[in-house]
Amino acid sequence: MEKREPIMPSNHFIKTFFESFAEDPIFNSVDKEKEGDVDETENQPGKNATNNGYMKAKKHLQDGNYGSIIECCQNELANPLTPYKVESLLLRATLYQLRGESKKAMDDLTALINIENSPLKMKVNALVKRGSLFMQHEKVDDSLRDFDKAALLDPLNSDVFHHRGQV
Repeated sequence: MEKREPIMPSNHFIKTFFESFAEDPIFNSVDKEKEGDVDETENQPGKNATNNGYMKAKKHLQDGNYGSIIECCQNELANPLTPYKVESLLLRATLYQLRGESKKAMDDLTALINIENSPLKMKVNALVKRGSLFMQHEKVDDSLRDFDKAALLDPLNSDVFHHRGQV
């Protein structure tokens, strides 16, 4: 069997996927910006010090130009001093997941989960997405372990229970 070239699903599918995460920190910050709210966590001192790919990736997400997001995140992650490492890993992992590139998505999600002091919502979102990927690969114990850890970290996060319920 030939190896399939990863392709981006339709814009409608991607938007629906993001909407299935009520507490996705990146998608929610994009929605707030559309409504005129500013995400204060992205205006911290030093966060705007780089000409970064993450902010470009967020703009592409907002505009529905999903095909450019992975490259922007890669550009951001190429800077070892980036203040947007966690955000870039999560967004890139999500797009890898949508393209069917499970191994790359797993690697990014695991890297994010292993970063000490990463923001709670980012870590929990990564655990939920990795738990779903584990289930797609029939690794039930690993999947349930990620969902359980996410529930311990953020017991009021509806995404944990919504996505675990789909398992």
